[in-house]
Amino acid sequence: NTNTNILVDYIKSDFLKNGGMVTEFYVNNGGNDIVLSESQGLLMEIAVYTRDKELFDLSYNFLKERMRLKSGLFSWKLNLKTNEISPSNATIDDLRIYRNLVFAEQIWGNYKTEIKSLENALKNLYHRGFISDLYDGFGSSSLFSLFYYDYIGSLFLTKNLFTFRNLLHKQNEILEKANISNLFPLYYETYDINKKIFLSINEINLLHSLLVLYNSSKAGKNIETQYNWLKSSFYKEKGLYSKYSLSGKAISNLESTAIYSYAIMIALRQEDLSFAKDLHSKRNTLLTQGKLGILLPISYKGNIIYSF
Repeated sequence: NTNTNILVDYIKSDFLKNGGMVTEFYVNNGGNDIVLSESQGLLMEIAVYTRDKELFDLSYNFLKERMRLKSGLFSWKLNLKTNEISPSNATIDDLRIYRNLVFAEQIWGNYKTEIKSLENALKNLYHRGFISDLYDGFGSSSLFSLFYYDYIGSLFLTKNLFTFRNLLHKQNEILEKANISNLFPLYYETYDINKKIFLSINEINLLHSLLVLYNSSKAGKNIETQYNWLKSSFYKEKGLYSKYSLSGKAISNLESTAIYSYAIMIALRQEDLSFAKDLHSKRNTLLTQGKLGILLPISYKGNIIYSF
C-alpha cells in the first residue's frame, strides 16, 4: 500500500531518534525529547503490519536498551535529554509489546526468548487473578483500568502462562457489569480488585470507552447496545467528543483523530460501511497536509503532530 509506505517513511524521517519514537513533532521546530513505551509498541505494531523486520527490531531493541526496568517490564516514559525513565510501567503498553512479539515470532521466528522473558516479567502484575495497571518496583497496583483491556494480549497470556490461566474469564466477568446505565451504556473506567467495586466517576472519557468497545468486539462480544448509542450520538451531536456526562451528553467540544479512528474500526467490525464513511469524512477535517502529500493528524493547538 503506497500510502502506508509513505506514512512509515514519514515516521522514520521525522519522529525517530536513534530508534526512539518521540511523542510530538512541532511543525516548524522538529521533535521533542520524550519517548513513550506506548509509541514504541505502536511502532512495533506498524512494523508487524507492514512486515518491516528492521523497523520492528529497531523499536524493540530501543525498548530493551533504554526503557527496560529491573522488573523486566518497560518504563512508560523516557526523557532522551536527561536519560531519566519513570520507575513504573503501564500495563496497556507492555501487553501491546508482548502481543507484537508473539506476532513477530509467528512471522519471522527467533523471538521465543524475548517472549518468555516478558511473560516472566508480566507475572509481577498478577493480582488476584487479574493483570493490574502497573508495577512500581515494590508491588503491583490493585486497580484494573478497563481501557487497559487488550483482548489479544490477554488471550496469549491465558494460553501461554499458567499464572494467568483465568485472566480472560476474570476480565469478562467485570466487563459484563461495567455499563454505567441502560440509557448510557458506556463503561466505568476503573475496577478496584481488592474492594470489588468500580471507582466512581463524574464524566466519561470517550476514547477510553472506545478502547473497551473495540477489544470487546474483537473478543466476539455483543456490542449492539453500545454501538447504537455511539452511532446515534454522532448524528445527534454532529460529531464525537472527548468527554460526556453520565447522562450521555457531550460536555466538551474537543474532537480527536484517535476517537474517530477507533470509531471507524468499530464500525467496520460491525460491517456498517455507511457510518464508517461518515466517520472517515469527519476525521479528515482534523487532518493537515504534510510532507510527501500525506494527511496527518494535527493537535487542537494547530502546530503539533502526535505520535501516540
